[in-house]
Amino acid sequence: PFPMNSFSSVVELLWTRKNIIVIGGAGMSVSCGIPDFRTPGTGLYETIDAPFLGLLSPEDLFDLECFTEDPAPFYRFAKALYFPP
Repeated sequence: PFPMNSFSSVVELLWTRKNIIVIGGAGMSVSCGIPDFRTPGTGLYETIDAPFLGLLSPEDLFDLECFTEDPAPFYRFAKALYFPP
């Protein structure tokens, strides 16, 4: 095992490895200003206009079964997200 008792030891470990996997949660993106899904008032689910997209709920936008049945709502959302009117 590699002793990781300082920042420099972690840096050294990373420099000596070829394959690195980073596992992170929603907190990583939130700290960068990217909204999470569930925060009241600012979460992505509150900003999605489900009826406009033809969905029963915002969560359906990221549901595989809903996407498989009709991917159009997801693509409408993505277009509006990346190419706002």
